[in-house]
Amino acid sequence: MVTVFVLITGGFAVVNLTSGGQGGSSSPEGAVEDFFDSVANEDLIGVLEVLDPAERDTMMPFVQNLESELSRLAITEDVDLNDVPGFDIQVDGLDVSSTELQPGMAEVDVNGGQLSFSTQPDSIPIGDVLQNIIEANGGDTQIEATHDNVNLDEEDLFFVATETDGRWHVSVFFTIAEYARRDEGLDLPTLGQGVQPQGAPTAEDAVRQMVDAATNLDLERMIALLPPNEMRALQTYAPLFLEDAQQSLDEYRTDEGFDIRVDGLELESTAVDGGTRVVPTAGTATIGTDQGDVTVSLSENCIEVSGDLATDFEDEFGGTRVCADDLGDLGGDLTPQEEADLRELGQLFSGLRPGLVVVQRDGAFYIDPLRSTSDLVFQVFSGIKREDLEEGGVLFRLFTDDMFNDFETCANPDDSYDC
Repeated sequence: MVTVFVLITGGFAVVNLTSGGQGGSSSPEGAVEDFFDSVANEDLIGVLEVLDPAERDTMMPFVQNLESELSRLAITEDVDLNDVPGFDIQVDGLDVSSTELQPGMAEVDVNGGQLSFSTQPDSIPIGDVLQNIIEANGGDTQIEATHDNVNLDEEDLFFVATETDGRWHVSVFFTIAEYARRDEGLDLPTLGQGVQPQGAPTAEDAVRQMVDAATNLDLERMIALLPPNEMRALQTYAPLFLEDAQQSLDEYRTDEGFDIRVDGLELESTAVDGGTRVVPTAGTATIGTDQGDVTVSLSENCIEVSGDLATDFEDEFGGTRVCADDLGDLGGDLTPQEEADLRELGQLFSGLRPGLVVVQRDGAFYIDPLRSTSDLVFQVFSGIKREDLEEGGVLFRLFTDDMFNDFETCANPDDSYDC
């Protein structure tokens, strides 16, 4: 848990090496230099501000909300994201140069420099709740002081910078895509000539079209329904893998007799920060293969399974229909205390409304996978109270006790999955 915390806060500089300054820079080199300046100042907000605007606008609220939730739950103490405590980072002798890959896109190579990183244990903001959980597990919250130096010229490190409205920013996604392309030895794609974004007229239409594309295994249509700003790198680089990937999907459909159909899909829309959350409330999905078929129906917070392949579901859950209120009554091998614990855990997340977040861009609606993931993460956080993590709370017991490790029997002792 300490490691996760370090990566989320101060460790971002050494682990990610992926950002840049608000408003961008006048040159690709300047964007990367701004990034390293923010790293050296332990300024996580500054790091995010130099990102490509679409990437920044997605990541910034996630990081800020995550810090707020971790502080609320006393997993961390309040952290100043402009001056992350617990770490001292210095960058000396930075030397960068850029090469235009194509108009609006440049590679910035790090030719020299040294990054020094040291921990300051007394100021690492571990919260009381996290400290108590670690100690209850026999762990030690005393973090040793460490120091390390990285010669940047030995790391074969480069960034991709992109131009937006005459200003240059570091792009996380284009950098990842370019590393992957070079590893595969493929040609550089041309900006604007990849999969063309094609949204839907409404948020719910976007979800319905995504479901249609998924059931038809239409990979290009699925990519086209992603937002043109945030997912521009994927849409640009998609032609490098799209034909082979689609061929593999088509062969799978033929070889396995795979078919999927969705009927009676009902959706519910709710406004959320940055978009609209669209949640399926009812519908039936029928999946068929050469091995048989299975039908899964969703209605009134219940899932019902039927068909040739429903036996495994019935064996696991004691029936072919399971509802949210049934949590705690699943399986016959739980003790009364384990059933009570399971119900209490379920209550923490009873308000979850998992769905897809849809954003509007230039009058059309697109599925945003990043915001969808973020939305679900913070829905989970919203169900947790500090007392759930404190001694005696259900999550404290989960993290420190053998809450669910005492099942009396196992369907197949030789099968770790069943156990």
